[in-house]
Amino acid sequence: MRTSTLTFVTTSAELELELGRERRASSRDSRRAWRLPATKPPKLSLKRQEQLRRLGATGEPVRELAEEFGIGRATAYRYLSEPAPNRCADEFHGVGESLPS
Repeated sequence: MRTSTLTFVTTSAELELELGRERRASSRDSRRAWRLPATKPPKLSLKRQEQLRRLGATGEPVRELAEEFGIGRATAYRYLSEPAPNRCADEFHGVGESLPS
């Protein structure tokens, strides 16, 4: 009795995970077909990301930076740990500001 219940619960959980994966993949494909971003857009523009990185490099506390920029600490840490994005690729897609002369 116990093994059949455990097997049923395990199988149900695996099925639910697989259905979730298929649903997310379908959503991403649909958004790409409509030329929409497949995932959430960035919280900060490229200019604001660069400002955040410059201030972070000076030793400003991340908690204060996150509050000042209106983002969560985890998001601030993510921006600080990522390398600066390629501006040329972003401009090709219409995101960000123009390149400096």
